[in-house]
Formats: sequence, structure tokens, C-alpha cells
Amino acid sequence: MKALILTGENQYHVVSHFIDRIMADLALMNIAADNLSMASESEILLGVKQLAPLIDYQFVISFNGVGLRQFHRDYNIVEFSQHSPCFVLCVDHPIYILKRLLHVPRATLLCVDKEHVSFARQCGFSAVYFPHAVSYALAENYKQVPPNRKSNTYLFPVSYLDLDTSKARLAPVWNELGYIIEQCKSITPFMQAIGLMATHDTPANRQLDENLFRVCILVDQYLRAREREICLRYFQFQDKKLTVIGNGVNRYEKRFGLHDYLDPADFSTLFQRIAAAQYVVHHTPGFESGLHERVIYPLMLGTPVLTVDTPFINQVFPDFTRNVTEKESIPVSTVTPDQQTQMREQILNSNTWYHQLTELLSMATGLHKKTP
Repeated sequence: MKALILTGENQYHVVSHFIDRIMADLALMNIAADNLSMASESEILLGVKQLAPLIDYQFVISFNGVGLRQFHRDYNIVEFSQHSPCFVLCVDHPIYILKRLLHVPRATLLCVDKEHVSFARQCGFSAVYFPHAVSYALAENYKQVPPNRKSNTYLFPVSYLDLDTSKARLAPVWNELGYIIEQCKSITPFMQAIGLMATHDTPANRQLDENLFRVCILVDQYLRAREREICLRYFQFQDKKLTVIGNGVNRYEKRFGLHDYLDPADFSTLFQRIAAAQYVVHHTPGFESGLHERVIYPLMLGTPVLTVDTPFINQVFPDFTRNVTEKESIPVSTVTPDQQTQMREQILNSNTWYHQLTELLSMATGLHKKTP
């Protein structure tokens, strides 16, 4: 059996990391996978020469919806999707890639958050919950640091988001929608408030047209920027220094001077920092009902996670995550070697690409069913 994986941009080698580990777990299932970079036309032309004919692939996985078109005379993914499974791995909110999906309505969206699944289904797409995971085949590559060798770092891997710019872009609709926006912490409750998404007791009553599509993107960007600053302010108020690492984060230093700010690192370096940290702080508005890599990877690497406004995560990992609120002081980690082993075992038992892909392919195609 063969699979074709289509990938796009590769900042910090994040995409390469995901794809390498997905391919390793597919190999464990006796599925050979080829990866084609869609980052440029030259990479497409060069990569196509190394591929098998499209008819030889049993299914396609597109990373964030890239390549869902005819990108070569012999490789038409739109046509392929009419008769063979086409999966779209959405590591961002599906609203960001809706336009890429219009020509492949039979594609199945793999969403890392359950609210993303609901949104995709209300837009008419097939969607399943498919959270972030680790590689079962490469489990030994996730090296833990013993508790007595950990630093006292509270690591916060994020990027800088400009709050003022984000709000300025909403100026044309602020008088009409500003009050609603300010009552929301993430994009889902905003879309529910304006009738784009159903709630538990109220159906959706508005269509997502081009104008509302643009507004929702801008609202999501604003809410993420606002909530990120609230998070940094909260930890500073608690006199708890964070080590903030990511693109442009030094721009936060003027307002939140307590924290340390580091330049972005590639994924392998970030892994080492995560493993050595006392805690990893996770705060990603819009991903409250899913499992982000900033939760899965720290636990696999033996580092507990401090979460902000994510009770779903605390329910899934009650022993290894702590939710912080304004009413609680920030805890000091007391992780033990036994707990690190338990973290690793829980992740390997429930959150690997191998198990998720096995279940997905069995459900979608009946092509594969195997237990390691």
C-alpha cells in the first residue's frame, strides 16, 4: 500500500518533524509513503520526478490543504479525491484553509480540536477528531530528562502577535461587533454569538459569506493576540518568570519585562528545552477542546504542563497538567521518575500517529487493521 503526503512551508522544520514521524508510523503499518513539497513550483517539478504514478497511491494526506488541485499534468488531486480517500490534516483552524477545500468536497478533514470538527461539519465537510500525536515507531527518540537534572524554567513556546495592529484591522466593524468580540476568548464563541455556528440549544442562522469570512479571520487574530498578552501579564503579576521562545517575542519585553525572551529555535532544539524545563506553559486560544503538540510532546518528554483556560486538556491528563487561574498561585513542579514513566505510557497508549492512522484507515477505507 502507498500513500502520498503533500506538504507546504517548513518554518523551524516543524512540518518535516510531523511528516517524518507520520511516515515512520505508516511504515510500521506496511504503508510506504512519499512526501512531495508544494512550497514552490520548482520543488513540485523536481519532486514529481521521484513519485510513482498517482494511480499507484491508495490515499493522499494534505498538510493544511496544500496541493488540492492539479499541480502537474499527471497529478490531479481533485480527480483523485472522487474515487480514493483524501485526508486534510488541519493543524490550524479550518477557517484558514476553507478556500483550498472548495474543489475537494469529498475530502475528510483531520482536526486537532473538537470545535474545529463541529465548524467543518457545519460547513458541509466530512471531519474527524485527529489530535496531535507522537511517533510509535520512533518512541525511543523522545528522550526524557530526569527530575534532578531539570532546570527551573517555565517554558512558553509562542510567537509574537501584534495586538494594536490586529485591533486596527477591525476598525471598520468595531462599532457593530466590538462589544461581542470583547466578550469572547476565542473564535468559536464569536461565531456562535453572531449565528455562524450552532450552540447546544441554538442552530446556526447565518451563512459564512466572503465578508464574514474576512471578519472571522481578523477576530481570531485579535483574540489570540489579546489573550497572549493577558497570559504574559498574569504570570508577571504572579511574579513567575517565563522563558518565552519564538519568532519576535522580544517585542513583548517593554511591557512584560519580568520574562526572559529567546530567539526561535528549530524543533530539535526546542525538544531539548522542553525536556529540561520544569513546566511547559500552554495557552492557545481557539484550541480549547483539543490536544496541541505543546501538550503532547512535553508529556512524552517527561515535563508536566501548565494550562490556561483549557479544562478539556486537564480532563484528559488530570495527573500531569495543571490549569492556572487568577484565584490560584502557580504551582511548583514535583514530578517524579515514576510520573515521567506514566506520562510516557499514557501518550504511547493513546496519542500516537500509529494508533490514530490505524483507526482512521480502518474507518475510512477498511484497508488496514493491525496492532503492534
